Amino acid sequence: MKLERLAIATLFLGITFCAHALTTREKTFTCPIGGESFTALDVMSGTVTGSYLDLQKYGPVASPWPLQKCPSNGFVMFSSEIDGKALKTLETYIGTDAYKSKAKSESNYYLAYMLMRELGYPIRQLAYIVT
Repeated sequence: MKLERLAIATLFLGITFCAHALTTREKTFTCPIGGESFTALDVMSGTVTGSYLDLQKYGPVASPWPLQKCPSNGFVMFSSEIDGKALKTLETYIGTDAYKSKAKSESNYYLAYMLMRELGYPIRQLAYIVT
């Protein structure tokens, strides 16, 4: 009986510790502007054990969550729920010299901020783009 309890406890603890992990995989993405397909590392899951004062998470987690960038036009895929009208606006915007120059040197999060600002997102959402 004691051996069975020990085996069950060991199994339970093993499952608990295995569940706390960051998992990633290569994934194929299709750029919503231009239709380009590309592969990039994507985060599938992670475990948040706490948060810093700047709202970044810690633990076995990607924080901030990675944002994919289309290689040919520099469009950052910050949301999967962008409607057709907004995509047209952003297609024009990513063609500007101002965006193109930033796309070469700035982080994906700053580029996402620029795109969201162009669409008129509220300041509150802009402030938390990297959290």
